[in-house]
Amino acid sequence: MMNNWMNGLGLTKKSQKYWNISILILIGLLVFISFFQKSNEKVNFEEELNSEYGGTIISKYVDSSDHSICKLVLKSGETLAVWDNCYEKVEIGDSIVKNKGNFDFLIYKPTKDVIIVVNIKDNLIIPKN
Repeated sequence: MMNNWMNGLGLTKKSQKYWNISILILIGLLVFISFFQKSNEKVNFEEELNSEYGGTIISKYVDSSDHSICKLVLKSGETLAVWDNCYEKVEIGDSIVKNKGNFDFLIYKPTKDVIIVVNIKDNLIIPKN
């Protein structure tokens, strides 16, 4: 079927072979890139699953030198990268806790009896109270 379509373009048999090979290489490259990206995401999820942190937020900022990623600075000096929607929910003085083996971290508000659950893997924010 592809050869019939290419015959309509007036290509020689040699040119048709080059087109067929080029198309197969392109498809193979797309499959390879897709596989690589999924395995790369898996590594990032494993790193996130194994990470553990907690503390009081003393500063928050958008790091324009790092692709405008939202960052939180903890009292311990540790800096965390967070999604935009999480950045908007936290305030200086809030506490944040993430336990190893979990994709959720908790944000505790000191002035209210509110706990916010943030799912890192799915980028979801769920009010707990």
